[in-house]
Amino acid sequence: MRTALAALALVAAAGSARSDECEGVIKLQGFLNRAQLQCGLTKNDRRIVPQAEECAIQMNERKMQHMLAAGMRMYDKKESEIGREATCAEISKFYPSTTTR
Repeated sequence: MRTALAALALVAAAGSARSDECEGVIKLQGFLNRAQLQCGLTKNDRRIVPQAEECAIQMNERKMQHMLAAGMRMYDKKESEIGREATCAEISKFYPSTTTR
């Protein structure tokens, strides 16, 4: 899972999303949305939201919903493996420019 978090972080750092990166961008949005709720995070979406919006235009609604749900499941899996506090701490570490606690 740590590798998945790192891969999603690379997508976020890339700037404008290409269509082949959109699945990762939308998954990251779902992941961070779930983290926001579960960890009490405040998002600073300077890069991720514009990318997700760009991707939403390129992707059909069904696919986008599937990718958002996949990102949320990634968070849930991580939390079930290591607990909420450790998951939240790891997310804050991996995404310091997109989340604050």
